[in-house]
Amino acid sequence: MKKTITDNEILFDLEFRGVDNFISEMQEGFFVPLCFVSRIKKIISKHYGITLKENNRTIEKVKGCFCSMNFNDFKIELKGEFELKGELL
Repeated sequence: MKKTITDNEILFDLEFRGVDNFISEMQEGFFVPLCFVSRIKKIISKHYGITLKENNRTIEKVKGCFCSMNFNDFKIELKGEFELKGELL
């Protein structure tokens, strides 16, 4: 029997090194298996209010595990679109 992975479990796995580090990863870009892109984008939009965009950087098709979910797919880079508000000091 397969266990269904919840959105909160995925978010916990993405934030495993801390929220600050994960936000930095979103600014720099991070790779996600193509089969999970839409779900990851929805989770990040819901919990952070950040829009993730795909760019053309991909990694060849590989087998692996991402956020406790097995995959056999290409990986694509997602990057957050951040809007600066206020003044930088």
